Amino acid sequence: MREITELELQTPSTPQVDEDDTVFVALGKDVKKDEKVLMWALHNSRGRKICILHVHQPARMIPMMGSKVSINLLDEHIVSAYHDNERQGKQKILEKYVQTCGLAGVSSIVRLP
Repeated sequence: MREITELELQTPSTPQVDEDDTVFVALGKDVKKDEKVLMWALHNSRGRKICILHVHQPARMIPMMGSKVSINLLDEHIVSAYHDNERQGKQKILEKYVQTCGLAGVSSIVRLP
């Protein structure tokens, strides 16, 4: 099961535009690399909305005792706890992208479920 998180951003000079004028930027968990992609999109958006897409695929294998174990072999509470930890990590990554947007002068950020 994949989880997709979207952030909709508006730069200070964003006029009212339709969804066809939205730039979609797919970003992963490598913040150092992907911040460059985000900055490029922010600087070249020309007033269009920017929608950050972050796709997270929960782990099917969980590291345990120096190996990886299929989630099918583990108790549900262990898998749930591991996936919760992954989601928290994803939120921290998204917060870094939000900070980058703030430093670039983004005027509003809308978090979509």
